[in-house]
Amino acid sequence: MPLISLSSFGHRRASLLLASSVLISLILLAYYYPLLPTYGRLETEATISAEGKPVPHLPAEYTGIPEEQRFCAERFGTTYLENLRDSATQYCNGSSALTCFHSKTVDRWDSFCFGKGAKFDPEDGKFHLECDLHQHKKSDSGPDYPYPDHFHRYMYDTGPGVVFNGWVNLDDETRGSPQETPNYSILVKREGATNHWHSLMEIFSMMLTMDVLQMGQPSNKNSAHYIPVRDAANTQLVILDDKPDGPYFDMWSLYAKKGVVRLKDISGNMTIENTIIPLSGGSNTLWQGDWEINSCENSATLKAFANRVLALYGMHDTRPRQSEKITFNFINRVSGRRLIDMEEYLARLQEDFPLIEVQSIDFASMSYKEQLEIIQNTDILAGVHGAGLTHGIFLPPGSVMVEILPPGLNHKGFRNVAALRGHEYFSSHASNTPSAKAGDWHSEDVFIEFERFKELTNVAIKSLYNKGMRSHDAS
Repeated sequence: MPLISLSSFGHRRASLLLASSVLISLILLAYYYPLLPTYGRLETEATISAEGKPVPHLPAEYTGIPEEQRFCAERFGTTYLENLRDSATQYCNGSSALTCFHSKTVDRWDSFCFGKGAKFDPEDGKFHLECDLHQHKKSDSGPDYPYPDHFHRYMYDTGPGVVFNGWVNLDDETRGSPQETPNYSILVKREGATNHWHSLMEIFSMMLTMDVLQMGQPSNKNSAHYIPVRDAANTQLVILDDKPDGPYFDMWSLYAKKGVVRLKDISGNMTIENTIIPLSGGSNTLWQGDWEINSCENSATLKAFANRVLALYGMHDTRPRQSEKITFNFINRVSGRRLIDMEEYLARLQEDFPLIEVQSIDFASMSYKEQLEIIQNTDILAGVHGAGLTHGIFLPPGSVMVEILPPGLNHKGFRNVAALRGHEYFSSHASNTPSAKAGDWHSEDVFIEFERFKELTNVAIKSLYNKGMRSHDAS
């Protein structure tokens, strides 16, 4: 009898301990769950913050992204956007307001700004904000964010600092726009109009700016500065430079559904209200460290950019290609840095590899939509180092990039792009030729022996022999 009582007591004690453990676990889970990473959690509504308030989640293109190493996340992932959002700094708040956002992934601050209550004066061609920067006090403990008049200036005299200096007037005497309107103007001074890489970096940076503006602070569900569903129809993009439109002009309308206009076309009675001075192309993290290899293998931001550009041109199928035939497209540079004997090499390549379709493509002779249509039907994109390889951003998943580099050039930008987009990448350096001008790789044609060219392309071609629905012997 005593043994039975002791056993019952033990069971009751064990049950109490188990119940206590479960209760403590539930309390800890309830406390820490809001702090866990949200990668892969897909909510139909807003995420709930630790304070119980709904938090606007990331734009739809960023859902389901796996975790990545810190270096990569802070440059090419959603962490880059979140860090920019969290850096929001208000410089003035009267009838006008100026909020700027900052990022430091290299040894400088990269910034963009959102101005509210702006007025455009056609007489001086400037956007006026009632804003006395002297009233802004820097934080004693926080980062030392720069003032607009000390923003970094980028290549070709571009960036928010240049825009503020030339086209935005901040003073405490100008009264801001007297009434709130839902109008938005994105102010852009471009580097140029014709270089593929440079132009896309600027448009990509504009997209990142707009994405950050629609991300509300976790503690304030109403803190988003821009809501595309509501505001895109009332947004215009103002080109401040006098350069020609160029082949990439349509892409500036990604967020500007109201249209792209030149500064000279803005009338004096146009209500501006909200102004956006975006990140510069030179601040784009794809530019940073492009002479060094990085180990990053995916990018939520670059994927979102590629999908949005393709959708703009009516291309919504972003799945891997399933064609039995392998399409090998070689970029035909018509002016400078051509591959010597290119036509002969491609003809011999076609003879040696009957499973592929070899094409020489002059992208400069066609519209950008036509270029993208070709890229979407490409398995291997090859060419001499140059801006044409920027098209690797828009290749179907699982494609291959082949780059022939001028002698001594060790640029890693396109290698890194291939990795971020999930493509295979193969490269080789051209051989020195007697006619080569020392150091002038920009314009000098390149030469590589056919056997080396064949060996390089052989690796690329056979890497696709057993991808998708293909099943071919590699030897």
